[in-house]
Amino acid sequence: MNIGGVTKFTMLDFPHELAITVYAQGCNRTCDYCHNKGLIPFKPGALDWKEVWSMIVKRKDFISAVVFSGGEPTFQDDISESCSMVRSLGLKVGLHTNGEGSFLKDIEHLDYCLLSHPTNVKLQIIKSICNFIELSEVKWIDGKWENIKTLETDTPARMIRVSISALEQ
Repeated sequence: MNIGGVTKFTMLDFPHELAITVYAQGCNRTCDYCHNKGLIPFKPGALDWKEVWSMIVKRKDFISAVVFSGGEPTFQDDISESCSMVRSLGLKVGLHTNGEGSFLKDIEHLDYCLLSHPTNVKLQIIKSICNFIELSEVKWIDGKWENIKTLETDTPARMIRVSISALEQ
């Protein structure tokens, strides 16, 4: 993996879990709200997977999950293998993604996914590999949408429900 950085301990990136977050270097989007703009360029990362793997193994008894974020982790050709390695330690695997990388289809299972820029195709792929999907304030948990809230921009919750209904079809 081409890794731009790591958060060694976080309770923010995976709900109800203590995790390490691995930030992939490179993203195909330049979102105005991105808080990781330094990870957008596709360039060599600051760390290699061996260093990060060693960190994960050393902390495996103190964490319960590893989150792959970015940049965009689904552009990393070894994202599936990295997820499997994490799972082999008995840890949960999370993914923060826009789902546009070609290697999303290679991932076998996720415990958590934060999906930005959802489309029906991406949702179908992620729903087939993940039980807990979060789209901003909207969550897919075990086969149904839950916790629908009004967005901070005063968007009526009814509009969110209509949008989700359209995505589900």
